[in-house]
Amino acid sequence: MGGLGSAFGKAIRKESILSLYEHHRPQMKTGDIIAFSGNTGFSQIIKWGTGSAYSHVGMILKLGLSGGFGDSVMVVESTTETRHQDASPTELIKGVQMNWLSKRMLMYDGAVWWVPLKHPLAPEKQTAVEAWLRDTHNQRVRYDMIQVMGAGLDMFDRVGLGNSEDISQLFCSELATKALKLGGVVASDINASEQTPADVVNFRCLGEPVSIKDNSDPIE
Repeated sequence: MGGLGSAFGKAIRKESILSLYEHHRPQMKTGDIIAFSGNTGFSQIIKWGTGSAYSHVGMILKLGLSGGFGDSVMVVESTTETRHQDASPTELIKGVQMNWLSKRMLMYDGAVWWVPLKHPLAPEKQTAVEAWLRDTHNQRVRYDMIQVMGAGLDMFDRVGLGNSEDISQLFCSELATKALKLGGVVASDINASEQTPADVVNFRCLGEPVSIKDNSDPIE
């Protein structure tokens, strides 16, 4: 009975964690942003450096499944976390990853928000964004540890040491900003390499953040 009770309790916890996500899932679309507030040391440094509650962002890629089986909500992100499972069979890297959003949330130590686009991407722009997200994932683009520090510390800008836009490697908000630029909803002259997670969440093309995982939710 102990094993059965434990399994039942685990199922209840999973349902609790994902209940908000499942409620909002039908409205999620490619180009929407997922914002995170982590409890780890690196996340705390990012929040301190940016003066924000947000430590990380990713972008939704909504894929239609073949055979009429509905859709799958993925999150494409550039992250240094490697303890969860990427959706591809290749070795997980510190860099661009594609994860099932539901599984990512279950493993995440912290709070999560859905930040929807106010208006869906135009069809041709959505195609361009989806192609770019897939390509950066397939190319296994690495995490940009150097530029992430420059983006997060405004004091560098004041002495002329700000980042020049360079997407050969990507940190999280750099990836999201570049994708939104390709989607035609963020100005083309915005420097993606200078944007923080908070900057991305505050883009005018996005609506209000919606909580889909509370910080008090248990972790699997």
